[in-house]
Amino acid sequence: MKITFSLAWLFMLIAVALSAQKGTDTKEIVSQAEAYIQTGNYTKAIEYCTANIISNPEAYYCYGLRGIAHFHKTNAAHAYEDLSIALQHFPTERFFYYRSRTRNRNNYKGIFQDLSEAIAINPNNPRYFYDRGQVQWKAFIETATRHNNFNLEFVEKRVGFTLNPCPDFEQATALSKEYGKTLELCERFQVAQL
Repeated sequence: MKITFSLAWLFMLIAVALSAQKGTDTKEIVSQAEAYIQTGNYTKAIEYCTANIISNPEAYYCYGLRGIAHFHKTNAAHAYEDLSIALQHFPTERFFYYRSRTRNRNNYKGIFQDLSEAIAINPNNPRYFYDRGQVQWKAFIETATRHNNFNLEFVEKRVGFTLNPCPDFEQATALSKEYGKTLELCERFQVAQL
């Protein structure tokens, strides 16, 4: 009888806690998770987001924040999974950018697509243009070197998308002089494909 009462009491407390947590303001949840991420407490951010996802599986924004925390903990597989779930409901530039960084480095097309989505949402972030230019540059150099064929058309067929990093490097530089040296990569790209 005593054990039954204790278990019933425990389940009631859990139910009350979960219902209270479900009622917690979404802004408050996001704010707390963001604070953990900003202070570098990624483990706490993951735990906090996980608790909120358990109590509300539709807390999709928490999936994205947990994905960012997983990224910083260098757990790319979990980060990619969480960010993909979040992006189905909250297609934000930040989530696209972080997902691009969690992809396999040889998944040039996927990285390019995520960065293109981030740019479509915010065309004023030079980092997105720089990274998209970089992925095109790497796709060209690594594929051309691997096949010992520097013909642009050949490489584009191999990677599955058009490679033209120069406009991205130019835009990154136009938005921030910090990226000025990337124009050298543009020149090297033009020389390499000859």
